[in-house]
Parts: sequence; structure tokens; C-alpha cells
Amino acid sequence: MIVDAFAGPGGWSEGLRLLGHRELGIELDPVACATARAAGHERLEADVAALDPSDFIPCTGFIASPPCPSFSNAGNGRARDVDLVIACARDLAAGHDSRAEYRERCEDERSILSVEPLRWALAVEPEWIALEQVPAVLPIWQVLAEILRERGYSVWTGVLEAERYGVPQTRERAILMARRSGVVHPPEPTHQRYVPGEPQRHDVTMFGEVLPWVSMAQALGWGATARPYPTVACSSTTGGPDIEKVGGSGARAQLYEEQAAGRWAVQTNNFSAVARDSDGGRSAAGSVRYERSCDAPSRVFQPGGHHANDGRVSNAEDDGRSRNAIRVSIEEAAVLQSFRPDYPWQGNKSETFRQVGNAVPPLLARAILAGLVGEPLEAAA
Repeated sequence: MIVDAFAGPGGWSEGLRLLGHRELGIELDPVACATARAAGHERLEADVAALDPSDFIPCTGFIASPPCPSFSNAGNGRARDVDLVIACARDLAAGHDSRAEYRERCEDERSILSVEPLRWALAVEPEWIALEQVPAVLPIWQVLAEILRERGYSVWTGVLEAERYGVPQTRERAILMARRSGVVHPPEPTHQRYVPGEPQRHDVTMFGEVLPWVSMAQALGWGATARPYPTVACSSTTGGPDIEKVGGSGARAQLYEEQAAGRWAVQTNNFSAVARDSDGGRSAAGSVRYERSCDAPSRVFQPGGHHANDGRVSNAEDDGRSRNAIRVSIEEAAVLQSFRPDYPWQGNKSETFRQVGNAVPPLLARAILAGLVGEPLEAAA
């Protein structure tokens, strides 16, 4: 059995599915559980921290992406909580469960959830482990790596860039990979690293073929034509309520640079829509294609009625400057995370965007898991 703790709507699940495997996902959020089940993934709606890991033995593989609000770029008390989580981890390794004590001392009580992967690993002793979090959690993963090595695991920790594995988004994640047999290596990149100003290119290296990074335009058919999209954000501290749905250090500035340089094209087709000029003029409703660089007068694009592609382009003022602001639909945000376009998201708009923003990109999950899991279920049968 493979156990996926803090499983969410199914990022890791989709990565496993691409490799021919299934897992039992544990998730407290009922809406995320509903999404995963609608997509065909098994979910146990429960609190990972309240469960007894010994009830899940035998466990071949263990996956975890603990909640990260306190460790995001905007999180308060991040450094203090990292130190407290590390101290708690060392207690667990010594046989002392001090989670309740450290939970009270943390600035954000959710921070202590980052020690759960170690508690589970020590209890179920899986053949392999895969952990994911924001880059600020890397010091915690490094301490967990020390503890796991003492117990016979080969371990790799580091930061992976999602666009290097075909995800059309510049998203960095701290990763821990461990296994009992063999030596663990990070996954070889399949795509070019995005460097601002560097064009897409197809290379053949000593490690094999490296494809160009995937732009937003390639993923959606519209958008930033010269770079992947910045990190899709979901929380209020990382820009979630803003219509661009972008987060990460300098992400919004990067997006606006693309717009100002005229490399942003917006298009929508085959549904009823109205395009409004900046002076209030109207064009005819119907199938609309709108492509315009941002050095021209600003326009408003407003789709009419309810439609799955409900992205909008409108004026936005910032320091006296007018610019186009982009809203991506839930389906588009999901594609930018490398989910399949028809993934069955459940819940209202804020709940679905939160699920997308919190999920592990399936293509990144597949790359990480490919070097850890065994033969697919069908081949092993």
C-alpha cells in the first residue's frame, strides 16, 4: 500500500496514475476529498496528525505535502517555527513525542504538521518516501534526511523547478526523496530551465534530450508567449484574491513585464462574448478573438453569461499607470499546474482555486516518483 498524507485534490495521485499506481490518500478537507474521489482516487477524510500510523502497515511507499501557510514567503514567524519543528523532529527520533508542546509554541500551530512525515516514516518504515513543500522548509527536510540516513535510507533533498519537468509554471519546491534499497538521485530534467530573456531551445546533453520549457501560450493557447506562468497562488497572503492568481517573489512584476513588452496575448473563441473599447464602445456579441499588446490603449474584455472559460481582461490602475489585468479560470489554472483539462474540481470558486494552488503539479509528482516506485500494478500482477 502507498499512503499519501495531506493528499489534497490529487496532484500526487495523478502523478502515480501516470506511472500505473494507486494510493490511499488521507485528507481533512471534505471538498478536496470530493474532488479526488470524482477523479477516481481513494480518500480517507481524516486528520493525519490524529491517526495511528501503525494502522496502515504494511506501507510500501509514503508521500506527504504538509500545509505550508506559515512557511510561505509571506508567512509570519517562519524562522522561529522552522527551528521549533526541527527540535520536535529530533525529539521524535529519540522516541519522545513532543508535538503538543511545540504546537503551543509555534506562531502558527499548523507549522508542526511538517513533522508528521517523520512520525509516520518511523512508525511504518516504508520502502520509499517522497516529501514536498515550499523552499523555506528545506532545512526541515535536511534534518529529516539525517534521521532517515541513520535508519538505513538513501536520501536526497533539494529544490526542484517545476518548469524543468514540463509544467508550464515557474514553481519551486523543496523535495525529500528516500528509499531503503539502492541510491536515490533527483529526477533528470526533461525540459530547459527558464531564465528571463533566454529563448526556448531544444538541447541534447550528456543526460539525454532536454525539451524547451512550456510557455503559458502553449499550455492554454493564450497568455505569456515568452515564459512559463509564475506560481499559481491561492492564499490571501500570496496574492490569491487578486485576479492574476500569481504568487512568489516578484511574480506579479514578472507578469507585468511580459505585458509591457507586448508579449501577452489574450484570446477566447466560440462562446458568446462582448468586447468593449476603452472609450465604452461595443463590438458585436458572438465568437470573439482578442489579441492586443499592452502598449496600446487598454480595453475591457467581458465574456457574456456563464461559461467554463470565464477569464476576463480589464483595466487596472497602479501608481497612475494603466495596464491589462488577467483572470484565469479554474480550468486554466489547473492546466498551468499540469492537471488534465477535464479534472473534476468540486466546491465553489474560492475552494477550487485553493485546491489548485495547494496541489503538487502532477508532472512534477510523476518525475519525483518515477525513481522511487516499483513496477506498475498491472505489470506486477
